[in-house]
Amino acid sequence: MDLEIEGEDYNKMTREDLIEKIRKLSCHVKQLRNVVKRDTADDIRSIKKARRNRAFDFSKHPKRHVALKVAYLGWDYQGLAVQEDTDNTIEAHVFLALTKSKLIQDRSTSNYHRCGRTDKGVSAFCQVLSIDLRCKCNAGLGVITSQLEDSAQNEKLISDLALEIDYCKILNAILPKEIRVLAWAPVSPEFSARFDCKERMYRYLIPAGDADLNAMRRAGAYLIGEHNFQNFCKVDTSGEKTTIRRIISFKMSKCSPPEDVQSCDQYCIYEMEICGQSFLWHQIRCIVAVLILVGKGLEEPEIVRDLLDLEKMPKKPQYSMAMDFPLVLFDTHHGSEIKEWISSPENTYHVITDLQTMWSQHALKAQMVLGMLKSLECCSSGAVEQTDFLSKSVPHRYIPACSSPSKIPTRHLDCLVMGTKTKIYKPLSQRPVCAKVQNSSSECVGNSTA
Repeated sequence: MDLEIEGEDYNKMTREDLIEKIRKLSCHVKQLRNVVKRDTADDIRSIKKARRNRAFDFSKHPKRHVALKVAYLGWDYQGLAVQEDTDNTIEAHVFLALTKSKLIQDRSTSNYHRCGRTDKGVSAFCQVLSIDLRCKCNAGLGVITSQLEDSAQNEKLISDLALEIDYCKILNAILPKEIRVLAWAPVSPEFSARFDCKERMYRYLIPAGDADLNAMRRAGAYLIGEHNFQNFCKVDTSGEKTTIRRIISFKMSKCSPPEDVQSCDQYCIYEMEICGQSFLWHQIRCIVAVLILVGKGLEEPEIVRDLLDLEKMPKKPQYSMAMDFPLVLFDTHHGSEIKEWISSPENTYHVITDLQTMWSQHALKAQMVLGMLKSLECCSSGAVEQTDFLSKSVPHRYIPACSSPSKIPTRHLDCLVMGTKTKIYKPLSQRPVCAKVQNSSSECVGNSTA
């Protein structure tokens, strides 16, 4: 299309020619605008791509050694620690969030420690992680500015924690809903969440069922003090210097029951609370497994005392440990090393509302199952009246097959022990034993792998 209009005599053009000329020029202007718009969009995309691909210069930012208080529901995860064959671990998600938010460059340079390693399915309400994170402040507790000393000499010192990066908000925006950063705290560069932990408290939830709770309490009392727990842990203790641990306290108490559950009802939930400085691999779950045998009347409370006496029982008898999902790392204590936990009201609000949603979903399902159980138990006690979905009263008569239904055995505790169930129980003292654990009397190390 010839766009040259110089030398044309517009006076000689007819009205129709002028209109056609204007129409062609308008079309050409529109084409030019589209070309400019396309080129501009391409330039913007190129700039954004370059920015994304541009390496973040961590050398321009100071670091701060901090402690992170993390809570997670571990039912659907493959444990805390990173594993080679799966990305579905707590640490994998945490480090993905840390690197994506540019709070760390990589794990190897982050000075990372965890308070206690939890297994597959195990949860935590107070898992503490210590790590070096990028920060805004260039002064204060835990701040590391050695890489910036030359350039920061003339800068104003900033140490106000209110101006620091909101670590909780940034990480929780990336993490799954089941993993929440509750708070953070500045700590000294030498602080280790693992080695500076003074106490760790675990809780294990069990239904009351028909368990002898008093017998379980008497058995648990034998745990208190310093003992060799080689019969209460996973036999393969490679890397452990000792199987000697000290239990500070043990207690069993009732959780708040639902409104329609009486204080002595079999559907009450109890929690076993075990506190110690450190624990062996699977120690808590092995302890709970033995206590459940005591609660079911299959073992006497003194079996715990006998298992702790290596002269009487020098090798661990073969038994299945308790399930993972009712276990939670409930609390940790680091003494004066952590002076103050920091969390914004906004972060606390969002964590609470997220947990309320999850609680409502699980509580409603549990209440539905409880309603079915209560209804069927009423039916099994004899001929009773029930109401169907159409609100028509119909008789529901229980016809026993071979015995009276007046006493239905409870199976609440059976689901808490792994392995197959045998019809004839064999006492622990008569079972085959595992291989003897080596190096069972050395100095204790600070770790927790319960």
